[in-house]
Amino acid sequence: VENRLNGRVGYYRNHLTVEPYPADSLKLSDVELAWSITEGGGDDRFSKSGLRVVPMPTRLYIKKQPVWIYYEIYSLRRDASGRTNYTVDYMIRSGSAPGLVSRIARAFQGGEQQVSVAQEQLGAREVEANRMELDLSASAPGEIVVSVTVKDLISGQTASKEAKFLVKE
Repeated sequence: VENRLNGRVGYYRNHLTVEPYPADSLKLSDVELAWSITEGGGDDRFSKSGLRVVPMPTRLYIKKQPVWIYYEIYSLRRDASGRTNYTVDYMIRSGSAPGLVSRIARAFQGGEQQVSVAQEQLGAREVEANRMELDLSASAPGEIVVSVTVKDLISGQTASKEAKFLVKE
């Protein structure tokens, strides 16, 4: 990573385990945390499925900054008419600091510090790219965990991944 303002260069290393992705099993890519996601990916290294996904390698967001997540779903089954049908469940858990996420969760779930939102989606492809913007501007600083669970309503298979990040003032 190169800081264009002061010319400093930083390196990030992480061990990577590559999972098998068999064609007959529903799989979910890692949940990528992004600085921004915009339409119309070009011909550069940030282009993915027609989107420009600029990564956030530090996993550290300023409180008023939107948090973008990107992931891909593999091996969705098609019905007789060639359509896919699946649900995506997003669960957001607050770490140590009580903030907006935990206040909402307490109000609706009797004190637990998590919020969950599910969507049913129809498609036509066996591979889908999805994104979501999280607005945590009212959240208190601390660790946040976002989990994505996909259930293929045709095959009945489920796949889940999660990502952790920090929010600071």
